[in-house]
Amino acid sequence: IIERVSDESGWRRALSHLNLVTQAEQYLENLDLKKFINFCYFRFPGAQGADGIMNGLDRILGLMKKEKTVMGGRCGAIIPAKTIAYKCFDCGADSSCVLCANCFLQSPCVNHRFRLVTSGGGTCDCGDPDAWKPESFCIRHCCQPSAMQSGEDPRVKRFFAELFNLLFEPASQFSSTSDFQEQFPGIMQWTLKKAESCPLTRNAIASALCTHNGHLSHNPPLLATAFSCAVDPSCETTATPIYNMLLGLLPVPSFKEAFAHVFAHAYRDQLARFPAVRVTALDDRRLELISKFSIQVLPVPALAASAALPAGLLHEMLRWARDALSS
Repeated sequence: IIERVSDESGWRRALSHLNLVTQAEQYLENLDLKKFINFCYFRFPGAQGADGIMNGLDRILGLMKKEKTVMGGRCGAIIPAKTIAYKCFDCGADSSCVLCANCFLQSPCVNHRFRLVTSGGGTCDCGDPDAWKPESFCIRHCCQPSAMQSGEDPRVKRFFAELFNLLFEPASQFSSTSDFQEQFPGIMQWTLKKAESCPLTRNAIASALCTHNGHLSHNPPLLATAFSCAVDPSCETTATPIYNMLLGLLPVPSFKEAFAHVFAHAYRDQLARFPAVRVTALDDRRLELISKFSIQVLPVPALAASAALPAGLLHEMLRWARDALSS
């Protein structure tokens, strides 16, 4: 219905009609997502720019599913660098495990041995049994994952897969348009907001990035492209929102495993450039951005064994350290 109208009054009538639609697939099957995003950015009724994009995408997603607040699962809230986090000496699996303020204040850890620390950038570990004692999860994440509805809506997964293809695939030609730089941060901000607000939506978003040819992949092209964009120092306007989105998806186990493989190959390849080729300031900055993800992967034994070792990352790290010490 959206792509078949061309004038602004038609767009407005179509958007008004979206609130009355009950069979979402009938109206969304042939939706031109690029045109819809452009309309929301420039002419959405009552809101333009990033707010217009968020409102429009909210309506589309609302047609597909009615989101519910689901208790339990992993928190995954982003803790920006140089902000306060909480480390519990009784419950954290290692020194890198921390809680955000909201989870800490609602957990048993307030009565444990804890310390306020300055975060180096990462995510909250509440709800992750590999990082935190389950009996000390906060009241929002204390439900066991088995008590949750774990599957994602396939329609929502397809929607986000189409959205990511539009954003990251060169063949879509959207990334080469003049509007892309302006619209991209708003789309990523909306995606992160959806991932943080509902575990089922977060699962669907993660699955859309990790799927290739209908199956979960250890090196999915979409995720590899998104990661490459997230650590591109030449365009940090688009890199930062992607970086935050990837951090927000790491609490999903299947995503974290696929992410670990993509990270290991990218980190290995970047380290291999030193000092074999003449490096630039951009190379140094890219290595710095990639290495920020290392705390999410390398301290986890299972991920280090399944991703870092087969990719040859640890060998390359030792080679790089040896050369640095000898120079």
